Amino acid sequence: MPAQALSRERNFYNVSVDGSVSYRFTDGINGFVRYADAFRSGGFNGEVFNNPYDEETVEQWELGVKTEWLDQRLRLNASWYTYEGTDLLVSVIKVVNNTATSGLVNAGEASRWGMDLEILAVPIDDLTLGLGWSYISGDFDKFPPTCTGATPPVCLNTNNLAKRTAPDNQVSANMDYTFARTDFGDFDLYLQYNYQDESGTASITTGLVSANVNVPGSPQVPYEYAKQVLPSRNLVNARLSWTNIPVGNESLRLTLWGRNLLDEDFNVYGINFAALGLYTEQYIDPLTFGIEAAYEF
Repeated sequence: MPAQALSRERNFYNVSVDGSVSYRFTDGINGFVRYADAFRSGGFNGEVFNNPYDEETVEQWELGVKTEWLDQRLRLNASWYTYEGTDLLVSVIKVVNNTATSGLVNAGEASRWGMDLEILAVPIDDLTLGLGWSYISGDFDKFPPTCTGATPPVCLNTNNLAKRTAPDNQVSANMDYTFARTDFGDFDLYLQYNYQDESGTASITTGLVSANVNVPGSPQVPYEYAKQVLPSRNLVNARLSWTNIPVGNESLRLTLWGRNLLDEDFNVYGINFAALGLYTEQYIDPLTFGIEAAYEF
């Protein structure tokens, strides 16, 4: 028989709305306004006893434009958006009975806004260039405090401490170029570049610590641990392909690919286990390359 047992049941339901209005100013310019709300069901954390969480709701507005120029050789899309989130679900690490466990909690309210820009160009036949940029701003307006179990409880106000994990800026650029077409196949080069600002692994990491480690039995107080930061990074990937190689009535494709060509070394994920004193990180794979062959029949 388990040490603790409990049976609980909750029902969640929602009717979401997603609508937009668009207007074509010219054959190559189209503007739009979009409103949507979204819902994410609540539930129960399986690893922490008797620890449910409520549903998450988000309302979003988006204003954008989609354009094409120069006989459809240049495409420019841009949008601005904002959203208000209530009871946002965020993953946290908790220490329960000296055991680290992950769980979902409702993070109160958040206001965010951002912009997206996309450029796609075909300056010459067989060459496509792409550029993208996105920006996001805003943080949590309300975030649940960390409190002790004492009476009355001692609480840490986390409204101004919790931060979003997404980076401010992200940039991507790519080139897809078929530089030769022959009777024995086509030769393609694809280059991809990605950049993003520093970001976080968790909105906040808190716990309870002794108010005075030198005094046995000293009461516990809430404490915020240092945020774990993922640094800004540059990433370059490439692919060189020999395609449409005739093999009888079928075709063969050979590809030489490389990832992380700059051989960057940065952490892409991490967990701060707070009171357990553990701090883990996962790093990007080093410069990696390989060859692929595909036969189409």
